[in-house]
Amino acid sequence: GSGKKWPASFARPEGRTLHHSGRRNPRDFTDGNLADFKESSRTMSWLNSDASTPEGVRAIMRRFNLVAIAALAIITSFCFLTVNIGWFQMPWVASRTDALIFVSQNLTFAGLVLWAHVFWVSTIRSTPNEERWQEGHRPSPGSKLDFAQRVTTNTLEQTAIFALSQLALASTLPLDFINVTRALLIVWIIGRFLFVIGYSRHPFLRTFGMSPTLLPPILAMGYAAWQILVG
Repeated sequence: GSGKKWPASFARPEGRTLHHSGRRNPRDFTDGNLADFKESSRTMSWLNSDASTPEGVRAIMRRFNLVAIAALAIITSFCFLTVNIGWFQMPWVASRTDALIFVSQNLTFAGLVLWAHVFWVSTIRSTPNEERWQEGHRPSPGSKLDFAQRVTTNTLEQTAIFALSQLALASTLPLDFINVTRALLIVWIIGRFLFVIGYSRHPFLRTFGMSPTLLPPILAMGYAAWQILVG
Protein backbone atom coordinates (compact mmCIF):
# COMPACT_ATOMS: atom_id res chain seq x y z
CA GLY A 1 0.00 0.00 0.00
CA SER A 2 0.99 3.64 -0.16
CA GLY A 3 1.03 4.04 3.60
CA LYS A 4 -0.98 6.43 5.71
CA LYS A 5 -2.42 9.53 4.13
CA TRP A 6 -0.39 12.68 4.46
CA PRO A 7 -1.82 15.73 6.23
CA ALA A 8 -2.98 18.45 3.85
CA SER A 9 -0.05 20.65 4.86
CA PHE A 10 2.35 17.90 3.82
CA ALA A 11 0.46 16.84 0.71
CA ARG A 12 2.50 15.38 -2.14
CA PRO A 13 2.10 16.07 -5.85
CA GLU A 14 -0.71 14.26 -7.57
CA GLY A 15 0.12 10.80 -8.81
CA ARG A 16 3.04 10.21 -6.43
CA THR A 17 3.08 7.90 -3.47
CA LEU A 18 5.55 7.03 -0.79
CA HIS A 19 5.72 4.25 1.73
CA HIS A 20 5.45 6.31 4.86
CA SER A 21 8.13 4.36 6.66
CA GLY A 22 10.63 4.99 3.87
CA ARG A 23 12.08 1.55 4.57
CA ARG A 24 12.76 -1.47 2.43
CA ASN A 25 11.02 -4.75 3.23
CA PRO A 26 13.15 -7.32 5.06
CA ARG A 27 12.12 -9.89 2.44
CA ASP A 28 14.10 -7.86 -0.11
CA PHE A 29 17.29 -8.86 1.68
CA THR A 30 19.09 -12.15 2.06
CA ASP A 31 20.64 -13.32 5.30
CA GLY A 32 23.99 -12.25 3.93
CA ASN A 33 23.08 -8.58 3.74
CA LEU A 34 20.56 -8.22 6.55
CA ALA A 35 22.88 -5.61 8.01
CA ASP A 36 22.15 -3.48 4.93
CA PHE A 37 18.45 -3.59 5.78
CA LYS A 38 19.08 -2.53 9.37
CA GLU A 39 21.27 0.33 8.20
CA SER A 40 18.65 1.41 5.64
CA SER A 41 15.93 1.37 8.29
CA ARG A 42 18.04 3.38 10.72
CA THR A 43 18.95 5.96 8.07
CA MET A 44 15.35 6.58 6.98
CA SER A 45 13.68 6.34 10.40
CA TRP A 46 13.66 10.12 10.91
CA LEU A 47 11.35 10.49 7.89
CA ASN A 48 8.80 8.43 9.81
CA SER A 49 8.99 10.62 12.92
CA ASP A 50 5.74 11.96 14.34
CA ALA A 51 6.07 15.75 14.50
CA SER A 52 3.17 15.91 16.96
CA THR A 53 5.26 14.29 19.71
CA PRO A 54 8.31 15.70 21.55
CA GLU A 55 10.35 12.64 20.59
CA GLY A 56 9.46 13.04 16.93
CA VAL A 57 10.30 16.73 16.92
CA ARG A 58 13.67 16.02 18.51
CA ALA A 59 14.46 13.36 15.91
CA ILE A 60 13.50 15.69 13.07
CA MET A 61 15.39 18.68 14.48
CA ARG A 62 18.53 16.62 15.00
CA ARG A 63 18.58 15.79 11.31
CA PHE A 64 17.68 19.35 10.33
CA ASN A 65 20.56 20.65 12.44
CA LEU A 66 23.00 18.21 10.87
CA VAL A 67 21.93 19.30 7.39
CA ALA A 68 22.26 22.98 8.36
CA ILE A 69 25.78 22.45 9.75
CA ALA A 70 26.85 20.51 6.66
CA ALA A 71 25.37 23.16 4.36
CA LEU A 72 27.13 25.98 6.20
CA ALA A 73 30.45 24.12 6.05
CA ILE A 74 30.16 23.61 2.30
CA ILE A 75 28.98 27.19 1.65
CA THR A 76 31.75 28.65 3.81
CA SER A 77 34.35 26.62 1.90
CA PHE A 78 32.89 27.77 -1.41
CA CYS A 79 32.99 31.41 -0.36
CA PHE A 80 36.55 31.01 0.94
CA LEU A 81 37.65 29.60 -2.42
CA THR A 82 35.77 32.38 -4.22
CA VAL A 83 37.73 35.04 -2.34
CA ASN A 84 41.13 33.38 -2.48
CA ILE A 85 40.99 32.19 -6.09
CA GLY A 86 39.23 35.30 -7.33
CA TRP A 87 36.16 33.69 -8.86
CA PHE A 88 33.57 36.19 -10.16
CA GLN A 89 35.92 39.11 -9.46
CA MET A 90 35.04 42.19 -11.50
CA PRO A 91 37.77 44.87 -11.80
CA TRP A 92 35.21 47.56 -12.59
CA VAL A 93 33.71 47.39 -9.07
CA ALA A 94 35.46 50.38 -7.48
CA SER A 95 32.71 52.09 -5.48
CA ARG A 96 29.51 51.42 -3.55
CA THR A 97 27.53 52.37 -6.63
CA ASP A 98 29.43 49.75 -8.62
CA ALA A 99 28.73 47.21 -5.88
CA LEU A 100 25.01 47.94 -6.10
CA ILE A 101 25.15 47.47 -9.88
CA PHE A 102 26.98 44.18 -9.35
CA VAL A 103 24.37 42.76 -6.97
CA SER A 104 21.60 44.04 -9.24
CA GLN A 105 23.04 41.74 -11.88
CA ASN A 106 22.82 38.91 -9.35
CA LEU A 107 19.17 39.70 -8.71
CA THR A 108 18.48 39.33 -12.44
CA PHE A 109 19.11 35.61 -12.11
CA ALA A 110 17.12 35.34 -8.89
CA GLY A 111 14.26 37.01 -10.75
CA LEU A 112 14.53 34.45 -13.53
CA VAL A 113 14.23 31.65 -10.98
CA LEU A 114 11.07 33.24 -9.58
CA TRP A 115 9.69 33.76 -13.09
CA ALA A 116 10.29 30.07 -13.86
CA HIS A 117 8.18 29.11 -10.84
CA VAL A 118 5.35 31.44 -11.86
CA PHE A 119 5.48 30.02 -15.39
CA TRP A 120 5.35 26.52 -13.92
CA VAL A 121 2.14 27.34 -12.04
CA SER A 122 0.63 28.98 -15.14
CA THR A 123 1.43 25.94 -17.26
CA ILE A 124 -0.26 23.57 -14.82
CA ARG A 125 -3.26 25.88 -14.45
CA SER A 126 -3.77 25.97 -18.22
CA THR A 127 -3.95 22.17 -18.41
CA PRO A 128 -7.55 20.83 -18.70
CA ASN A 129 -8.65 19.09 -15.52
CA GLU A 130 -11.73 18.10 -13.57
CA GLU A 131 -11.06 20.60 -10.75
CA ARG A 132 -11.65 23.62 -13.04
CA TRP A 133 -8.57 25.49 -11.84
CA GLN A 134 -8.99 27.91 -14.73
CA GLU A 135 -12.14 29.29 -13.09
CA GLY A 136 -10.36 30.20 -9.87
CA HIS A 137 -11.26 27.10 -7.85
CA ARG A 138 -8.77 26.15 -5.18
CA PRO A 139 -6.72 23.05 -6.05
CA SER A 140 -7.24 20.05 -3.83
CA PRO A 141 -4.43 19.16 -1.39
CA GLY A 142 -1.86 16.95 -3.04
CA SER A 143 -2.66 18.01 -6.60
CA LYS A 144 0.04 19.15 -9.00
CA LEU A 145 -1.20 22.73 -8.85
CA ASP A 146 -1.30 22.73 -5.06
CA PHE A 147 2.32 21.54 -4.93
CA ALA A 148 3.47 24.09 -7.53
CA GLN A 149 1.74 26.94 -5.70
CA ARG A 150 3.30 25.94 -2.37
CA VAL A 151 6.79 25.87 -3.87
CA THR A 152 6.27 29.13 -5.77
CA THR A 153 5.01 30.94 -2.66
CA ASN A 154 8.06 29.78 -0.75
CA THR A 155 10.34 30.87 -3.59
CA LEU A 156 8.72 34.32 -3.62
CA GLU A 157 9.40 34.68 0.10
CA GLN A 158 12.99 33.49 -0.25
CA THR A 159 13.60 35.76 -3.24
CA ALA A 160 12.61 38.80 -1.17
CA ILE A 161 14.91 37.77 1.68
CA PHE A 162 17.76 37.02 -0.72
CA ALA A 163 17.37 40.38 -2.48
CA LEU A 164 17.51 42.25 0.83
CA SER A 165 20.62 40.34 1.89
CA GLN A 166 22.34 41.12 -1.41
CA LEU A 167 21.60 44.83 -1.06
CA ALA A 168 22.78 44.74 2.55
CA LEU A 169 26.09 43.19 1.52
CA ALA A 170 26.51 45.66 -1.33
CA SER A 171 26.36 48.50 1.18
CA THR A 172 28.65 47.02 3.83
CA LEU A 173 30.93 44.32 2.38
CA PRO A 174 34.50 45.38 1.51
CA LEU A 175 34.66 45.91 -2.25
CA ASP A 176 37.44 43.33 -2.59
CA PHE A 177 34.98 40.72 -1.32
CA ILE A 178 31.92 41.73 -3.36
CA ASN A 179 32.37 38.65 -5.57
CA VAL A 180 31.11 36.62 -2.60
CA THR A 181 27.63 37.88 -3.41
CA ARG A 182 27.77 36.03 -6.72
CA ALA A 183 28.91 32.86 -5.00
CA LEU A 184 25.90 33.21 -2.68
CA LEU A 185 23.68 33.61 -5.75
CA ILE A 186 24.88 30.23 -7.05
CA VAL A 187 24.26 28.67 -3.63
CA TRP A 188 20.75 30.16 -3.56
CA ILE A 189 19.85 28.81 -7.01
CA ILE A 190 21.14 25.34 -6.13
CA GLY A 191 19.17 25.52 -2.89
CA ARG A 192 15.96 26.30 -4.75
CA PHE A 193 16.54 23.32 -7.02
CA LEU A 194 17.18 21.01 -4.06
CA PHE A 195 14.09 22.36 -2.31
CA VAL A 196 11.82 21.34 -5.19
CA ILE A 197 13.42 17.91 -5.55
CA GLY A 198 13.36 17.21 -1.82
CA TYR A 199 9.81 18.47 -1.28
CA SER A 200 8.53 16.32 -4.15
CA ARG A 201 9.89 13.23 -2.39
CA HIS A 202 9.05 13.96 1.25
CA PRO A 203 8.19 17.17 3.15
CA PHE A 204 11.06 16.72 5.59
CA LEU A 205 13.54 16.55 2.70
CA ARG A 206 12.86 20.22 1.99
CA THR A 207 15.57 20.99 4.49
CA PHE A 208 18.29 20.00 1.99
CA GLY A 209 17.22 22.97 -0.11
CA MET A 210 15.99 25.26 2.64
CA SER A 211 19.27 25.35 4.55
CA PRO A 212 21.40 26.71 1.66
CA THR A 213 18.54 29.01 0.63
CA LEU A 214 17.76 30.66 3.95
CA LEU A 215 20.82 30.47 6.20
CA PRO A 216 23.32 32.49 4.07
CA PRO A 217 20.96 35.49 3.64
CA ILE A 218 20.22 35.53 7.37
CA LEU A 219 23.92 35.48 8.22
CA ALA A 220 24.60 38.10 5.54
CA MET A 221 22.03 40.48 6.99
CA GLY A 222 23.37 39.80 10.47
CA TYR A 223 26.84 40.76 9.25
CA ALA A 224 25.50 43.91 7.55
CA ALA A 225 23.58 44.92 10.66
CA TRP A 226 26.74 44.50 12.77
CA GLN A 227 28.74 46.62 10.33
CA ILE A 228 26.10 49.34 10.38
CA LEU A 229 25.91 49.44 14.17
CA VAL A 230 29.60 48.98 14.97
CA GLY A 231 31.56 49.75 11.84
